[in-house]
Amino acid sequence: MQLLKVDIPRKPKGDIAITKFKIKGDWEEVQITFELPPETTERKVVQFVCKERPRNELIKAFDGLMENVSAIAGLNWEAGVITVIGFQKGDEGMLVNIIAQDDGDYKVTANISPFYPTGEFLKKIENLIAEVEDYIGGKRAQTSLFDSQP
Repeated sequence: MQLLKVDIPRKPKGDIAITKFKIKGDWEEVQITFELPPETTERKVVQFVCKERPRNELIKAFDGLMENVSAIAGLNWEAGVITVIGFQKGDEGMLVNIIAQDDGDYKVTANISPFYPTGEFLKKIENLIAEVEDYIGGKRAQTSLFDSQP
């Protein structure tokens, strides 16, 4: 019997508060800004830069947002890519700010002002944050080769 693999959206652990996620090129560099949980009243902001390729799950979660971004921006982008996602806590939940580019015939950049994602889009955002948490924790493309071994 063959098992069917189903992608189930994950929820963030919430140990860290991710405030910015940025990619350069074709995942040549990943930049993540996040806040560590406070041990005292002092906030600790960390800038994490890594040149290791992420696991396919993170890339898929990131790319899966483009359909929503195109709809929100009112654009039909075939070559569009998200380059930066910003997160912040708001009164009604998580505010999201997205910058996307289309490198087709004309270079177009859409800066989507902060908004509160809902429904399926919120689930996609939460899944992305869970994948980013894993990336920060060391789960990357090369290390996943060893995860399945006993």
